[in-house]
Amino acid sequence: MDLTSLEKFYTFIYDLHFSSCGKFLACCDNYGYITLFSVAKALEPSAAGATQKHINKWRGDKSSLYCLSSSTEYLFSGGTEGVRFWHWNNITKPNSSSTELEKPFCHVTLPSSPLNDFHDVNDLVYDEKNNNLYVACGWNVYCLDCTKALVKDIYSGHTKYIHSVCLRPGTNQFVTGSEDGSVKIWDPTASKEAVNTIKRKGGNKDAWISSVAIDSSGEWMVVGGLTPPTLYKMGSLSRIVEFDVPKNVSTTVLKFAAGQILSAGSESVVRHWKVNGEAVRSVPVSSTISHVLSIAHNTGGSSQHEVLAVSGDSPNIDIFTHLGYKAFTLSL
Repeated sequence: MDLTSLEKFYTFIYDLHFSSCGKFLACCDNYGYITLFSVAKALEPSAAGATQKHINKWRGDKSSLYCLSSSTEYLFSGGTEGVRFWHWNNITKPNSSSTELEKPFCHVTLPSSPLNDFHDVNDLVYDEKNNNLYVACGWNVYCLDCTKALVKDIYSGHTKYIHSVCLRPGTNQFVTGSEDGSVKIWDPTASKEAVNTIKRKGGNKDAWISSVAIDSSGEWMVVGGLTPPTLYKMGSLSRIVEFDVPKNVSTTVLKFAAGQILSAGSESVVRHWKVNGEAVRSVPVSSTISHVLSIAHNTGGSSQHEVLAVSGDSPNIDIFTHLGYKAFTLSL
């Protein structure tokens, strides 16, 4: 199942996700594969070669897989064929056969609608409090009941594809960002319509939103895409500061980590910022990554496993300790 040289050249690792226990790192790619690594083994002082090789790899979609999320019980994947649930107990058994691995616990196909016949799943986020999975697909967000593996609600209002969905900690709200240049805030306990909308400046093309992130307090939100990342205060939805990124650099991914904001996109660096918008540093990634597509911060389990993983248009995954020191690179 190893990639050929030509396949590696055209590999895009769209998303990275650490298990809640912090012991495993999963990634998904444009060939529809999910690859699973053991974080503990890869971080051993003597680790090299075989110990940093993936423990399992399997096809999770006939075409591309774009996003991952998880509960303590399941790894969730989204791509061109809806959402699949993979049981952690099954996929973490080392060297399992592809026949065993490629049987998901369940497969949820999302319903179509007059405004949503495009079924690529662009983002997923798991709501542990209510055991729901919010799925950004086309112009809609679908709420899946993870107990029954069924669609329980559909949230509509965007007029172009949604690229980001995240939860607001401490509330029942979730937030979405779309190609239509808007960020919408939703409260499932109040309405199926957005309770607030932020419209980015510029035309739709210039205002395209690729990523939205909210800090652990639920009070700060950062939004980015074709325009520079911008920080908002959630309570008032007031615009606080726009980050000074180079001209023509687009932002694909944003992350709050260890009191800082991380941004990355169409360049071979991860930028670190203070919450006031002051630049802290720019950390280079592997030369094979020219466009960063995913950043994952491992905060589960032992503090020894707290690392940052970065991927993009490459078969390589950079692993950083202390957020900025590149310890090693994993490869598909």
